[in-house]
Amino acid sequence: MFSLNQTNELETGEDVWGLLMQLKANTPENLLSQRSSTRLELRIAVLMRPGNASERQAEPIQATSADISEGGCQLITDRPIWVGEFILLEFDRAELDIDPVMARCLRCRLLTEQKFECGFKFSTPIEIHR
Repeated sequence: MFSLNQTNELETGEDVWGLLMQLKANTPENLLSQRSSTRLELRIAVLMRPGNASERQAEPIQATSADISEGGCQLITDRPIWVGEFILLEFDRAELDIDPVMARCLRCRLLTEQKFECGFKFSTPIEIHR
């Protein structure tokens, strides 16, 4: 099955070093510098409703923004959101004067047993007025 004389192509090939260099380049600083717009750290109440119009009467999910930009936002919530799902986001207008915006969930990860961090991309860019 395995031979001591066989070498693993992945272990010895040049591809390994290229992959390693790509991983080293994925630092938080480099990833942040690739964002298309500047993010503002804002803690604002947000209501999340299903993007599907026929389901919008469902109980909204409450969330709090961690940051927001013209192109998207990061939300903290106690319920997970499916990656790829479209959600209508309604920000507290007393805190941030923008109309409800449709957004697609790009990621959702567990922070604690009861908290999730979700990254959203807005379907159309917004203008932030405080």
